[in-house]
Amino acid sequence: MDNRNETPSRKPGNKPKGKRSASTEFSVEKKSIDSPKSRGDRTSGARGDWKSKGPRSDSRGGDRDRGGSSEWKPRGPRSDSRGSDSRGGDRGGSSEWKPRGPRSDSRGSDSRGGDSRGGDRGGDRGRGGSSEWKPRGPRSDSRGDSRGRSDYSRPQGGQRSGGDSHGDGWRAKKPEPAIYYPAEKDLFGEQPTWLYGLHAAKEAMKNPLRKCLKVLTSLKLEEEIREVLISADKADVTVQSTTTESIEAELPKGAVHQNLAVLVEPLEYLTIEDLVVDVTDIEKCCVMLLDGITDPHNIGAIVRSAVAFGVHAIVVPEHGSPTFTSVTAKTACGGMEYLPVVKVTNLKQATSALADAGFWSTCLSEHADKTLSDCDLKGKQMLILGSEGKGVKPSIQEGSDVVAKLPTQSPMESLNVSNAAAITLYEFQRQNS
Repeated sequence: MDNRNETPSRKPGNKPKGKRSASTEFSVEKKSIDSPKSRGDRTSGARGDWKSKGPRSDSRGGDRDRGGSSEWKPRGPRSDSRGSDSRGGDRGGSSEWKPRGPRSDSRGSDSRGGDSRGGDRGGDRGRGGSSEWKPRGPRSDSRGDSRGRSDYSRPQGGQRSGGDSHGDGWRAKKPEPAIYYPAEKDLFGEQPTWLYGLHAAKEAMKNPLRKCLKVLTSLKLEEEIREVLISADKADVTVQSTTTESIEAELPKGAVHQNLAVLVEPLEYLTIEDLVVDVTDIEKCCVMLLDGITDPHNIGAIVRSAVAFGVHAIVVPEHGSPTFTSVTAKTACGGMEYLPVVKVTNLKQATSALADAGFWSTCLSEHADKTLSDCDLKGKQMLILGSEGKGVKPSIQEGSDVVAKLPTQSPMESLNVSNAAAITLYEFQRQNS
């Protein structure tokens, strides 16, 4: 309770019950004046007419005049140490009772349209600014649930999850169905896979060893694709003219298909024994061995360079080898249709088998002493390349005939493995031409 600074008044002749001495009455009066918790002398035995308390003034300032006579008067406007009622404005300065107006405090009215935390703690509390009393409206929170409020405005920054409860015709937006894209498949696996892109798809149609099942293309390319299939004796393949969206629905996400995709049967790996038989009578040939290279884009770029420089086959290990997918075929621009792939259990054993067939082995390493141009690359050559980080395994380097490096300079002393492969193949072709 607030402190009161004035002594409550009594009418003359109104004495409390019982006999009290003057000292007792004085002590009561003193307690009434000095005690901050005193609420006046409202003794249960007081007789006569009771008078209302006089105007009250406390430490917080402001005159709460309740009237000095028996007639009741409303409180005047309150002013405290926090300033001129910054949260409420004028709460009534006349004797006529007025309802409280809308409250405004330092937090202000919520710029998002009411107190999004519910309960309108700072802005207009929905009681209106007029003298007519109005009940609070329903609460609106950050989730956008109007809960039956007739003057609900659509929340900003998102869709409301509830139904059309306020009757303004607006409904929550239904979530779009999720689109599931097919995963990349192995070109040497067991299931048919899609090849996309103009070069990769056309070369697959031209390859006599590749069985094509279906072609999806645009109306503009349909006639050209039918001519390619007729020239490759594959006129019975189904060609369907469709939209770009229909083609994308059959391919992995982000596939650059150029409005052409062909469904093909997988090819088969070549064994190391078959490779040795194939190169027995060839005097000048090159076989590439890839150790630890797994990026499909790098593999595709190496395959493209290998086909361009006449490499006979490419050998990869079974463990830690790349997966030849449609991304590899797209990067190789159709080179996968012309380069046999050999997958072996042990890469070191494969080098021994090729060495017995008359191959010399050249391993690339940035720590080598010789440069590639100082090496003899004539005849049958095994070119061994490793990943950019680890390089070729030490056991394979030790068994190689030559370890060479590219004549690069600092600060860029290493190249991408696909670029290094292209330079190495060029040097091989230059010495054997």
